[in-house]
Amino acid sequence: MAIWLYPKMCPNQLESSLASGRSITCLFCEIPSNPLLATPDLHRIRSLADQYHFTVVCDETIGTFINVDVMPYVDVLVASLTKAFSGACNVMGGSVVLNASSPFHDLLHAKLSSTHEDLMFPLDAEILNQNCADFRSRVQLASSTALTLANHLRTHDSISQVNYPTTVASAALYERYRRAKNGGYGSLISIVFRDPEKAVRFYDAIDLCKGPSLGTNFTLVLPYSQVAHAFELDWAESQGIAKHIIRISVGLEDENILIKRFDEALETVEVLDKE
Repeated sequence: MAIWLYPKMCPNQLESSLASGRSITCLFCEIPSNPLLATPDLHRIRSLADQYHFTVVCDETIGTFINVDVMPYVDVLVASLTKAFSGACNVMGGSVVLNASSPFHDLLHAKLSSTHEDLMFPLDAEILNQNCADFRSRVQLASSTALTLANHLRTHDSISQVNYPTTVASAALYERYRRAKNGGYGSLISIVFRDPEKAVRFYDAIDLCKGPSLGTNFTLVLPYSQVAHAFELDWAESQGIAKHIIRISVGLEDENILIKRFDEALETVEVLDKE
């Protein structure tokens, strides 16, 4: 089995590949992507899937079904229940939802039914059920705070790029799938500093939790490429992910307190210009 990557989610590249004779069984995508927060053109992808007969699997962990509705365009919707669905960072889980209207529904349902094992520990299920009770309100709060923070970070000269569904080139595509009623933009942001040394200084100075998860009730900051692509930094950068990109998963803290923490860390960065 071969795997092809389309990291920049270019439908033209995908279509050319398919038209030249490449056959694929399944396409995996995210809405929005991690860590660049780009949105795929699911309308084009759905059209190509119907024409070339492949399944579309979309991970909506970052967008969440509170903010986006992509079911009409995919065959399978997957999500990590470990992230925002739980929020408390004390239980693990995942979900798979099949589109009943998909031409592959019966085949996929039969296959999953024949291989599925119910291995979830009962107490994990209980904790997950408790944690998700306020999922909607938590997602809406974190999304609102993240939007404010993303706009705030764009005002800082030391930051060259703020990646958020509203600021990237695919912003109009996200609007297609954003729920009309109270749909937000998610809690994930990534930033790139003009000077890599400033990214290091900022990360060391920011007085917030640091770690590789996302969707937690508390804000998490991560030097994404240094962790996720530690042994392939040049390759990741060639795909648009800067070596010193910093990912921010916004939590439920008070918006003003959170912005103050970021401003304090950014002040330490600005000192480099005076040294």
